[in-house]
Formats: sequence, structure tokens, C-alpha cells
Amino acid sequence: MLAAARGFSLLSFVAATALLSRSLPQASYGTFRQCWMMYSMVAPIVGIGVAQSLFFFGARSTDGRDWRLVRRGLVLTLAAAALVAAAIAIAARPITAAFSNPTAAPAVRVFAIFIAGGIPLLLSDAIFMTAGRPAWAAAFNILNRFTVFLGLAVPVSFFGFRLIPAFGVLGAAQALVVLLLFLAAYSTHSQATKPAAPVSLRRQILMMAPIVGATVFGSLFLQLDKLIVSTLAMPDRFAVYANGAFENPVVALLAAASAATVAPELVRFRNARDHQAFIQLWRALVEKLSWVVVPMTVFMFVFAPEIVILLFSARYIESAPIFRMYALLSPIRIIGFSTLFMALDRNRVYFWGHVIACAAAGAAAPLLLSATGLVGAVVAIVVVSYLLASAFLVVAARALDAPIRALLPFKLMLVLGLLSGVAAVCARSFCVTFLHSQGLRALIGGGLMYLALLGIALLVTQAVRSATTASYPPAGP
Repeated sequence: MLAAARGFSLLSFVAATALLSRSLPQASYGTFRQCWMMYSMVAPIVGIGVAQSLFFFGARSTDGRDWRLVRRGLVLTLAAAALVAAAIAIAARPITAAFSNPTAAPAVRVFAIFIAGGIPLLLSDAIFMTAGRPAWAAAFNILNRFTVFLGLAVPVSFFGFRLIPAFGVLGAAQALVVLLLFLAAYSTHSQATKPAAPVSLRRQILMMAPIVGATVFGSLFLQLDKLIVSTLAMPDRFAVYANGAFENPVVALLAAASAATVAPELVRFRNARDHQAFIQLWRALVEKLSWVVVPMTVFMFVFAPEIVILLFSARYIESAPIFRMYALLSPIRIIGFSTLFMALDRNRVYFWGHVIACAAAGAAAPLLLSATGLVGAVVAIVVVSYLLASAFLVVAARALDAPIRALLPFKLMLVLGLLSGVAAVCARSFCVTFLHSQGLRALIGGGLMYLALLGIALLVTQAVRSATTASYPPAGP
């Protein structure tokens, strides 16, 4: 249910960006993407630490319900979000000047209303999943992005709103959603069967502090390439880069929903020092996600031009190389190091890892950008991301007293990647040779052929594996 809700939410956001990229002038669309980049940077910094503390302490209560803890988390998050939004509105002029877009200051001030209302929704998974209310968590996951479609894309695309009035509609819609979140949280957590053990504010802050510090640099790292391009390029060029820097919504929803589902169990296994159960749960989760994510990553890499044209129109075809490189980040996203390190209580390592990664990417991205163009920035972020993931796996393996190979299904991911690559290249070659199209027709035809070829390859591989096992059965005791 939660995965389906996240899917609807993220796909509605993709639909919103597709509409906006066609309805707005390229410079105005670039302004929207700059505003969204700011929200994507500050929202995790303010909200994730509180959300993780609610997961951590909520999982320890009898039935996962603690209204005092949840109320305090909501109030703290809303207050911090309001302060951040006010700071952005006050500093709108220097911010937009740094983005080479000084005329966008009024739009940034209005968008700040959405920022204040959007951040508290990051707590919804922790509030409702720990209390055993996945339906409520799913509902607010839908509202988290669907408001962008209804409050922004629809007014602009179908009613001719300009960007600033549409931002006002979006802010009003988000304020209503926040009110609903408070009411639903009270309805859920005020019905606890047994009073939860009190958690002091000091204890919560001590738990949150390293997470917040890690999230500052983790959020900065995820947006660093966009921030650098935004400061060194004009808004219309940033629009090209932002469309290419496309995070696969299916990967994001699967990873986030799965992490929210297993986070309480991981904490319990860690507290019980049942490392074997911890590893089995985590590896099984990544293995299931790999069957979907690895073939999808390969398809997006090979069919990047067709996907970009379908989503954003042919005028953004320059985004295809960036889109192709960004697809390579998907396998890392399903690992979910934030949840893993929270459960292992290794938040300081997560923090310092992202500090170093930000420094490395911050040095490499401008150099590669000036040397190779827009693709240089994404090359820097991809390389540094894989180096950071490798270091994190070493730390996790040591914390669990296990070899690195036990944490992830490396062999499965490699085989899936090779088979998917051969199938995707063959499918696109067929499209280019016989369909002579880069639009929807090529994407549908190529996608169907890709699925057929990949299915045949997987069946043959499974048959060979079964025959080999039958011919050389494992030795008995």
C-alpha cells in the first residue's frame, strides 16, 4: 500500500514537471526547478532528523503510539520549517542573484510558503507506520507530491496562471495538507492502549543531532551538482540540466517505502544484537528491489533520448546524456544507507562520509563542468557516489561482524545488469533501424522488445543453472 501511494505521488510529480516544461518558457521553468532544488535541499535537513527519532523511539513503545513525542516532533518541525521559509523569503534577492536569475526573487518569496508547509509531511511515515496505520501513511504520501500537480501544474497548464500566482495556490494547498496531518496524528496517537515511557527533549535532540548533521551534508551532496550548475549557468541552461538530473521515481518510491517498512524491525534486531536476522532482512530487501531496479536502470541508460523527449519534449534533447548518467545512481539508492546507519547507530560515520563526499564533489564538479560542459557535473557526482557507497559498506560490514559480500546480492545484480544490457542494446538497435523514431512509438516498441529479450535471457539462465545443479548436486554430509 505504501509503495503504491509513493508511486502515485512521485508519478504525479513527474506528470507535473512534464506539463510545466511544456507550458512555461524555458527560463520560467528553470526558475521553478531552482525553487524545487532549494526545497529538496532544506526539507531533509529540517525534517529527517525528527522523523528518524520518531522511528527510533516510537518502535520502542508498546504499541508504537506516543502523542507527546509526536506532538513535540510536529511542533519542532513546523517551527523550524517556518524559520527556514522566512529566511529564504528575506534572502530571496541575494539567492536569485547567486543563481544568475535576479528577476526570480518575487517567485522565491511566494514559493517559501510551500516550503514551510511541505517539510512537516516528511514525518508522516514515522508517525503512522510505527503506530500500525499504513493507510494514513499512504494517504499523506500521496498528498506530499500530488499537491504540486493540482496546485501548480494544473493552474499553469490549463488555466493560464503565471508562475507567481500558481505558487500562491500551491502554498495554500500545502497549508491545508499540514492541518490534516496534525488532525490525523492526534487521532492516531491519542488512542494509545498504554502510556509510553517518556522521552526527554534532551534525549531526542542527542539522538537527532548526528542525523541532522549527516542530513545537512547528505542533502547538500544530493543537490550539489544542481547547485553548482545553477550558480554557473543561466536559468535556461539549468533547466536542461535539471531535466536530465532525473531521479527515477519508481526507485525512489520502492526504496523509501521499503525502508520505512523494515526500519522498526531493524532497530529491534540491532537492540537484540541479532545480527544474522538483521543481515537477512536487509539483504532480502535489496535482492527483491534489484529484480526491478537493475533492469529499469539499464533501460533508462540505453533509451535516454526517447524518455527525455517523451517527458519534457524535443527541445530538451540535450538533457539525454545527463539523464543517462543519472540513471547509474539508481542501484545505490536502493541500499538506503540513511536507514541502515540509523538502525546501526552509526550516524556520525554517515555524517563524516558526506562531509568528505561534498568536499570531493564540490572540487571536481566545477572543474569537469568547465572542461566538458553540463555532463561534467554529473560525472563528478556519480563517481563520488560510488566511492562513498563502497566506504559505507565497509563500515556496515564491520558493525555487523560480517563480510561485505553478505550484505548485498552482488552476483545477482551483476548478472541482471549484463543480461539487461544485452537486451536493451538489441532492442534499441531494432528501434533505430526499423522504426526510425525517437518518440513514444520507439519507446513502446523498444520497451516491449526489451522485456521479451530480457525474459528469454532470464529463463535460459535459470534453465542452465537448474541443469547444472541437477548434474552436479551438492555433496551430502
